[in-house]
Amino acid sequence: MGDSKDTAKYLNSIESDIYHKKDSIFGIDMALRQGSNERKFYLVEGGPDVMKLQSIRINNTVAPLGGDWTPNQLELLKKYADTVCFLPDADPPKRERGEKLGAGTRNAMRNGLLAMKTGLSVTVKEIPLGETQSKNDPDSYCTSIQKFQELTEVDFISWYAKYLFADVNTTEERSNAINNVCDMVVMVKDEVKESMYMKQLQEFYPDKNLWTKALNRAKKLDKAKQVISESKKIDRDLYQKYGFYEEYDAYFALAGDSGKAVQWSNFTMMPMFHIKDSLLPKRLYKIKNQNKQEEIIEMKQEDLVSLSKFKVKVEGIGNFIWLATEKELTKLKMFLYEQTETAIEVAQLGWQRHGFFAFGNGAFDTEWHPADEYGIVRLKGGNFYLPGCSTIYRDDMKLFQFERKFIHTTYNNVSMREYSDKLIQVFGDNAKVGISFLLASLFRDVIVGQTKSFPILNLFGPKGSGKSELGHSIMSFFIIKNTPPNIQNATIAALGDAVAQCANALVHIDEYKNSIDLDKREFLKGLWDGTGRSRMNMDRDKKREITSVDCGVILSGQEMPTIDIALFSRLVYLTFTKTEFSTAEKQAFDQCKAIRDQGLSHLTLQLLRFRSKMETDFSANYRQCMSDLNDRLKGETIEDRIQRNWVIPLSAFRTLEAVLDVPFTYRELLDICVAGIIRQNRECKSNNELANFWNVVSYLQQDGEIFLESDFRIDYLDRLKTNKVKDLVFQRPKPILRMRTDRIFMLYKKFSKQVGDSALPTESLNFYLENSKEYLGVQNSVRFKNILKGVEVTKEYESGGQKVYRKTSMTKQALCFDYVELMANYNINLNVDMGISENEVPNSDSSEYKF
Repeated sequence: MGDSKDTAKYLNSIESDIYHKKDSIFGIDMALRQGSNERKFYLVEGGPDVMKLQSIRINNTVAPLGGDWTPNQLELLKKYADTVCFLPDADPPKRERGEKLGAGTRNAMRNGLLAMKTGLSVTVKEIPLGETQSKNDPDSYCTSIQKFQELTEVDFISWYAKYLFADVNTTEERSNAINNVCDMVVMVKDEVKESMYMKQLQEFYPDKNLWTKALNRAKKLDKAKQVISESKKIDRDLYQKYGFYEEYDAYFALAGDSGKAVQWSNFTMMPMFHIKDSLLPKRLYKIKNQNKQEEIIEMKQEDLVSLSKFKVKVEGIGNFIWLATEKELTKLKMFLYEQTETAIEVAQLGWQRHGFFAFGNGAFDTEWHPADEYGIVRLKGGNFYLPGCSTIYRDDMKLFQFERKFIHTTYNNVSMREYSDKLIQVFGDNAKVGISFLLASLFRDVIVGQTKSFPILNLFGPKGSGKSELGHSIMSFFIIKNTPPNIQNATIAALGDAVAQCANALVHIDEYKNSIDLDKREFLKGLWDGTGRSRMNMDRDKKREITSVDCGVILSGQEMPTIDIALFSRLVYLTFTKTEFSTAEKQAFDQCKAIRDQGLSHLTLQLLRFRSKMETDFSANYRQCMSDLNDRLKGETIEDRIQRNWVIPLSAFRTLEAVLDVPFTYRELLDICVAGIIRQNRECKSNNELANFWNVVSYLQQDGEIFLESDFRIDYLDRLKTNKVKDLVFQRPKPILRMRTDRIFMLYKKFSKQVGDSALPTESLNFYLENSKEYLGVQNSVRFKNILKGVEVTKEYESGGQKVYRKTSMTKQALCFDYVELMANYNINLNVDMGISENEVPNSDSSEYKF
């Protein structure tokens, strides 16, 4: 660029669509820490000046990206500091152009004045001109921190006045200079500093009275400007516009002819927020009476429409009396409504369409914004109302119970890597799937936009296996010590409300059993495609509507949800089989529990920062994961829905793998998902085929094709011996189904052929039956009656010279099943009413046949 002193050191880029100079500050990244610690920034003109001063440990140095500072830039600095100190370039004035001051000085005067208007305290460190009165700047002058410290720092007002009065010749010029300086003094808003400035300024013009008059004039002008500019505050002509005025914390008006004050109330109301809602709009007010009692009150729109309801509302919270009529109340409302800011109530926590994630006590966009004491969160996109953390409802613990649990806390500082390590140590591969399901749930709206469905995470295992604990451990990302609803005793309405309370978060439902009502099974199936419960809308037009589901759902229980294959195929199915644990394993779980009980919402905020990556990369990763699964599952016949369920957590993890710090890889998770898909598909197929088989058996019995005690037996036994269980003792007599398979298998195939179904081969059917959870083993010699077409077969004998007919029987090998489990899992009933009351339990000793 050349070595001439007249050549610029750098060029300022122009403003563009992607580069906004007015909002950018050079060096701010390095300056923030020291600037916020010292509550002060040094302001220079260019980037080289910043780099020079930061190199000599004046790290809180910044520059605009251009000669002038903007209000946006100064407002940003004000968030971290109270004072700014300008270091203007020492530029000799160009006399040939009529300049009296150098460009650097003029810039500092103009920008310092703007900084004062912003509310910052302003000082100046002035650099001397170079040799032969040449240009000098911080980059060339401040060669060491000592040189910097030698520069005298002076108040901006005094510095400004020095240059202003240096060029004053006439009375008019002197008057303008005094007024201009006093306009700056008014901005200080500190009486002590104001007095000190007035004393200093007398050095430039010694008439104290003149300065005092000028200052009083400036104060009046400043107050008038505030009244004019602050449109949301009351007008100076409040009485003329609205017909009342405020005095002594009450509203008054003047009587017509007498002009006597007439009191409207013993309180005043300060409007806070109008909560927008198409159904239940509300307004928040701070209400204060003449006894200085203050309350925050939330008023429904109907409370402000009716005078009687208005009185009931305000008098219900204390000594707040309205003395005037409905006409005066209307005038008050005209005033209050004009002054009210608007906020939107957050009715569903979690992800919001306005671009932030709401907890019960604040919101996260790119940073955390806590709600204030009134439950208001102020974001770039507007104001939002979180009633659960408002002081209005502080003492009413029955309301907003979920919102008070679904909160962000800062008790914990565990990292994602540390917590993942502990989870996997305790729960193994199931934890990896659980973590991936959490990732998918945090961005559910993005994923459902591609997949149109979202699976339920099913945690299945016996009592004490840890299934519910994994659910609690994942829920800790949102709620500390969550208590999931029990699906056994919860109503459909309660379950629907539970899953509708949050979006892009998790809800845990516990204690699943196959015996739940059909309506609850249908409700669970509806979660898969995002439909909740059907309900009558009593607020709008009293028409039936389906509530949407926007969260991920965890379903845990001790029974495999196979009673309805359509439900089972909507799950990501995880099994927990271990119920006994070593001391080391128990200690690991205790450590994991101690971590989660402190809350993990700080990790949730970290994960939410990756939303843009999920939005841009999920589709490609979804396709790749589906391709990887297809390659790995070649040769397997997999139900499409099951594979599409598992690919969702898999592709969510693959999308974020590069930015996550967790102790497993995509390839490891892919192996787990492949094994899980094959296992779930096998269970699904097995239970589907078995359900068909047992339904056929039930039909054959009802149609008179097979017979109790001939083709099968149901006996109440105290104990059982089979090839599978050597000596199983029951606490009370238990119904056991013993079935001979020769005729039943043949009739099953015949019936399936007649109705056009494909029957399982005998070997496959045996395999499924013997691997079902109801199966108890084989008994080789079980006696069955001979029945032909519904009639017992008899045999003729000679006895005492007479012919005698006796009923016949035979011994056959029989498959044994837990009959109670069969009834529960396949909804069949093969028993025949034999006149036994429900209270009578048949004893195995009374059975005609023994073994």
